[in-house]
Amino acid sequence: MKKGYYFLAQVLLIYTGNCKNERGTWMLSTDVVVIGGGVIGCSIAYQLSKKGVQVTLVEKNDIASGTSGACDKAVLLQSKNPGLHLKMALEVVKLFPVLQKELDIDIEYKNDGG
Repeated sequence: MKKGYYFLAQVLLIYTGNCKNERGTWMLSTDVVVIGGGVIGCSIAYQLSKKGVQVTLVEKNDIASGTSGACDKAVLLQSKNPGLHLKMALEVVKLFPVLQKELDIDIEYKNDGG
């Protein structure tokens, strides 16, 4: 099984279910196009699809094949200066346990401390 953000991005894309409609036929239209299949793009597609938005995700290579796939799978709070980046990182840390329950799959998140 793939490790880290590469795996998480693939899971988010699968759960988006945006390739086929409820009848199982390929969609010919969409409400939103998300460009980039990394963790952020897949997360945006996933969150929009939960709200009923028809989303198409476009990635020129494989899912999480860029920066997300090269990441060391850590949310480092120690490296953040006070301000927006630290606030965002603190919010992300809260989302991982919720996401694991929501997807009903082991996303391999561990809060090991620092």
